[in-house]
Amino acid sequence: GGWPGAVTGTVADGGDTAGVTVAVRRLADGLYWNGAFFGSADPVRLPAGFAPGSTGGGWAFPFAATGFPGEGKYAVEVAAADKAGN
Repeated sequence: GGWPGAVTGTVADGGDTAGVTVAVRRLADGLYWNGAFFGSADPVRLPAGFAPGSTGGGWAFPFAATGFPGEGKYAVEVAAADKAGN
């Protein structure tokens, strides 16, 4: 199959989740996606949205196939925070 157009997942913290961030790193050169292109040496944590209609903490980070400039491997780093800041 092809690229679905988003990185998705679920988070569970008893309904106390404040947000989810995602950083995408290109392994060939270690650069991170900055929202427009792979150009940052430091992680750029961009906000993910909670999936429409999700009741179980589903989130999505849209990432168009055009964001991948070519063949290669990529790593996705995901972090969630609760309302207490943990």
